Amino acid sequence: MVRRLRPRTHRLGWVIDRARLFWLVRGWARAGQADVVEVPDYLGWAAWWPRLGVPLLGRLHGSGSYFRAEEGLSARPRLLRIEGASLRRCDYWCSVSRYTAEKTKALLSLESEPCAILPNPVQLTAFTGVLARSRARVVFSGTLIPKKGIIPLIDAWPSVVAGCRDADLHIYGEDGRTYDKQPMWAYPSSRMGDPAALGVHYHGHVPRPELPQALTSARVAVFPSFIEGFANAPLEAMACGCPTIFTALASGPEVIEDGRDGILVNPREPAQIADAILRLLQDDDLAGRLSAAGYDRVRRDFSIERLLPMNEAMYADAIRSFAGSRSGPVATH
Repeated sequence: MVRRLRPRTHRLGWVIDRARLFWLVRGWARAGQADVVEVPDYLGWAAWWPRLGVPLLGRLHGSGSYFRAEEGLSARPRLLRIEGASLRRCDYWCSVSRYTAEKTKALLSLESEPCAILPNPVQLTAFTGVLARSRARVVFSGTLIPKKGIIPLIDAWPSVVAGCRDADLHIYGEDGRTYDKQPMWAYPSSRMGDPAALGVHYHGHVPRPELPQALTSARVAVFPSFIEGFANAPLEAMACGCPTIFTALASGPEVIEDGRDGILVNPREPAQIADAILRLLQDDDLAGRLSAAGYDRVRRDFSIERLLPMNEAMYADAIRSFAGSRSGPVATH
């Protein structure tokens, strides 16, 4: 069941909306319709909630305060206060990555430890190997915003074409905020003239089934992000058997072991991005090895079949621990 609440638009509407949400959720808990309640870290929806009678669990994907800190921006005091109050109110909390857990704990002054580190799961596709793919096709997917690394990727691309004339870059994702007072997608044109002349193609936001098709036929997927909570895009590429380049920053090393099941790059170094792409375009043995190892890594650690039981176990532990002590820690997975 999905229940949507229409937000108030007047100045104090956000306060009323939070109160309405609490009364609704507490009503479900008291009626026996909820055994555990989960809230996101973003915007601190559970700040200062009274007790519900069932465990309240927070899940970290990256709060507003977290992403501002990662971008080097000053904290917004009210946002910092309510997001911290919400997670401190939670009986238990988990995170999509160890990196996000540690950064958030320090930023929001949390005293407790995460009850679990549970990455986002992905769906595996049929593994076909790397040799059946287009030999020179490179794919990027994600919203076109600076933190996703689209700018250093574009800056790296002329070097890729210089080393591999047939290389073509296919970019999938919604055009994000403006860059240098122009739409983000206008940036490549300002840097390289006609993007198509260098084999750069922008597909925009596409229906969901198209992306696995693109990743299954590509030789390389590249995601040189500056900031991540825990990214699904590189995992989805690895789940399609596509040799994957990801960021060495943030939670990148929790996704890929450099040189074993993918390649990690510093997004501040476009030359490093270009070198990694060329290695995978030109070295069949390396591409084949990373294709198979990346697929196996996702199957072993990040698949739905692996992570769904771990999520169920976390909820069961929370319910059992809360009923037993109302304050005791949950077993860590």
